[in-house]
Amino acid sequence: MYEMIAQVAQKLLKNHSGDHELLSGIAQLISDADYQAYFLGEIAQHFIKRGNINEASQYAAGVRGLERSRVLSMLAASAVEAGHKEYGRILLDEAMQATDVNRFPLEKATAILEVAKVLQRCDFKDEAVRTFMTAIDIAAPSQSELDGTGREASGVIYYAIQGLHQLGCNDMARQKAQLVLDPGLRKDALKL
Repeated sequence: MYEMIAQVAQKLLKNHSGDHELLSGIAQLISDADYQAYFLGEIAQHFIKRGNINEASQYAAGVRGLERSRVLSMLAASAVEAGHKEYGRILLDEAMQATDVNRFPLEKATAILEVAKVLQRCDFKDEAVRTFMTAIDIAAPSQSELDGTGREASGVIYYAIQGLHQLGCNDMARQKAQLVLDPGLRKDALKL
């Protein structure tokens, strides 16, 4: 479905990129919040790549729901790649704030981990380290769940530790590796 939404967005943008009313109206017709967020994200990304930050901001502002942090992170990466580092940083701040809509700690930790990965990729090292640490702190208590959530929480911690290691924070990564409860992931985390 996401691929189909991307294709529709691209076709509309090819013929109607200047018609804000039409594009916004179509977005309003999409009843599913996740699909609507993805559609608006595709449109905003189109304008980012063309250097039209004002237009991109209008569509990015319309992104709502649980997918908001993921879509804004994606847009931030595109903005930085297109040379708009300051706008990318603003979007990442908004993406981090958007993680608060997640009701469950593991969902929130996963969303924060995704923001941290984009911060890392965009070379915002200090912010990436803090954000990886936040993901670890939020995910750690969820490891005690017996329904598979525990292993997923260990996975979030493992990937955050991996990010810390890639950023050169090896002592911090080794220290946090002690928090991983899943035996296999803990072993792998200690090897980093």
